[in-house]
Amino acid sequence: VCMMNRDSILEGLNEPQRQAVQHIDGPLLVVAGAGSGKTRVITRRVAWLVANGIDPHNILAITFTNKAAGEMKERVEEMGIPYGATVCTFHALCARLLREFAQYANLQQNYTIYDRNDQIKAVKTAIAALNLSGSYITPGKAHAAISNAKNALQTARSYADHAADFYARNIAEIYTRYENILTQNNALDFDDLLMRIAFLLRDHGDIRRALSNRYRYLLVDEYQDTNHAQYLIAQALASEHDNYCATGDPDQSIYAWRGADIRNILDFEKDFPNAKTVLLEENYRSVQPILT
Repeated sequence: VCMMNRDSILEGLNEPQRQAVQHIDGPLLVVAGAGSGKTRVITRRVAWLVANGIDPHNILAITFTNKAAGEMKERVEEMGIPYGATVCTFHALCARLLREFAQYANLQQNYTIYDRNDQIKAVKTAIAALNLSGSYITPGKAHAAISNAKNALQTARSYADHAADFYARNIAEIYTRYENILTQNNALDFDDLLMRIAFLLRDHGDIRRALSNRYRYLLVDEYQDTNHAQYLIAQALASEHDNYCATGDPDQSIYAWRGADIRNILDFEKDFPNAKTVLLEENYRSVQPILT
């Protein structure tokens, strides 16, 4: 049981921040500008949930970078919140779940994760095997195309089925060969982590329901930077309860090159018509001359 004083959780927060922290059940969109105390609100919200009797094991907070996840974990620990809440990146969550449900994802539990250097090396091997080394398709371009396809949940087969020109057909062949290399080495790349879990949640209703009931309170940071796969994963995890807090700023999206879809945050209220929206507009980070 969390022994934290509720007043201490709310201490130092302005009214919009308090509204975001104190909201418990149902969908919540927090539109947070730069320097508006977003991370503080998320960690205080986790504390508020626990102080109101929510089991920490039922709380999942997802952010985008290892640095942000580490900072959030530190703040949660500093606040004395009991152990059990999951605070991690999308990729870390998916890697963990794939280990747990490996057999349902047609994987071996001891799979390895290729880093970018391994991925580029595998793409180069695929290009060489297809005698495309002298073509205008560089390993970097091919890798980017494959990554974008996976983030859009296009398998090698579906990509090939929609390849409408010579360039796309060559990419499809490289993608197929690249996937074979990964399979032979019992390996996944970072994009596979998202794609495999998105498909797992889509195709196995029992697992989707079990995970949604495990993570009954979902918080997603930097929501404006979610891509299609991440969007569907989060939607699936909230499917049994709608206790979904999305935090972000449409004006700060920086990952469009990586498949981020700004429509995800713009359409949140369409996806959840009963969502409460809180605007955090006061900038605490910048000094006054910058703001005026």
